[in-house]
Amino acid sequence: MLDDKFEAKLLLLEVATGKEPVVVPDQGNGLPPNTLVNAVRRSYAQSAVLEMADGRLNGNFDRVQMERVLLVGLLCVHEDPESRPGIKDAINMLLNVGHPVPETLVCS
Repeated sequence: MLDDKFEAKLLLLEVATGKEPVVVPDQGNGLPPNTLVNAVRRSYAQSAVLEMADGRLNGNFDRVQMERVLLVGLLCVHEDPESRPGIKDAINMLLNVGHPVPETLVCS
């Protein structure tokens, strides 16, 4: 079962993509695979993360901000719970556009 903090952080990806997280059975690693998370990770790995933005926006969004939301969202659902930022840190990453999101951690 997912913890409340993980679910709250997963909400960031839900809002940005307009998609619901579909959770599949636990694979024994303590964190069940989530098809939304996996889809965003794949898009990021293919340098196409903006393709995950909610289609209902019809491209009417700030690309830098949307990419930042998706990257922070990925960092928040990192497979290693110790690598996930706290809620306050995630909010600071979203608000401080001048500070880079540690991308090396996003899909580790």
